[in-house]
Amino acid sequence: MAQYENRLVLFLDILGFKNSISNSAQDTEVFDNIYKAIHDIHTYENKSGKISSREVTTFSDSIVISYPIHESVLRRIFQEIRDLILILLEYGFICRGGVGIGELYHKESVVFGPAMVKAYELESQHAKVPRVIISKDDITKFNLSWPEWDLKIDDDGFAYFNIFKFYYSESGQMMYMSQFIKDKLEEIISVNINNPDQGIRNKYLWLSNKFKEGLKKKIYFVPVQENKVR
Repeated sequence: MAQYENRLVLFLDILGFKNSISNSAQDTEVFDNIYKAIHDIHTYENKSGKISSREVTTFSDSIVISYPIHESVLRRIFQEIRDLILILLEYGFICRGGVGIGELYHKESVVFGPAMVKAYELESQHAKVPRVIISKDDITKFNLSWPEWDLKIDDDGFAYFNIFKFYYSESGQMMYMSQFIKDKLEEIISVNINNPDQGIRNKYLWLSNKFKEGLKKKIYFVPVQENKVR
């Protein structure tokens, strides 16, 4: 019998996606980017494999992904959400979204429940700019310490998934993946920041400001030294 489960649900809205869909009929590169982005999100798995009972539904310019809540996988879920934002960025897309935790039914294309309502309201009413946010109540309830969980508190008090972390080698060279993210963000911002529409321009101004803040803080990657047996 179908019933609610305790799940975490991510609701993503891909900004500018409708224009990309319109262009995809004439531009095969745009079509390929859309296909690859959605395919990579559906099939995502990290080094630990795919999270069990993960569900994905895509429609129009929205993506809904949900996961069963277990303390043992919560950190992996948060890392995955950050990775999914970066996957979209890899193909030239930025997104905004909300994360809800609670009662949810999600099987294949059917998804509903209080957690879904919460995630949708966070995205549609509060995210406003290209960020994925989670409520303060859920941060407190699940004792999420934002620096450790790739979350950062924004000026309005909402916590968002921080993709503006750039890693450097011990020699001071920006590492490959960070350089790739930096280049993509620079490209997307430069194309859109002077948009005549004030609402659109504000989104990219926010993105530009957070990008600049991230670049100011260098994070050095120090490889783990294995103990050698003598």
